[in-house]
Amino acid sequence: MSMSLFRPTSESSLSAAPAEAGAQRTSANLHEAIMDSVSSVRDSLPKEHRAHFETLRQEIITFTEVHGIPRESLGKPDLLREATGKLSIPDL
Repeated sequence: MSMSLFRPTSESSLSAAPAEAGAQRTSANLHEAIMDSVSSVRDSLPKEHRAHFETLRQEIITFTEVHGIPRESLGKPDLLREATGKLSIPDL
């Protein structure tokens, strides 16, 4: 008996575009949900702690930009682990 392996056909490649669009939509929705969550956490803090929270948030954003870590990876633990695994120890 022979095993058949998946080979892309014109039909399967046509379905890739909607799948990619769906993944981008999911990513955008996830990003929006994370930002809403961050805002919710910030708003739930006593006023005297909000400035510190914003400072930490901005430091995380700056760190990711400086080290070329995509913002999207902040919401995806597996991507974040992969990106930080490539950093040198002094950067951490």
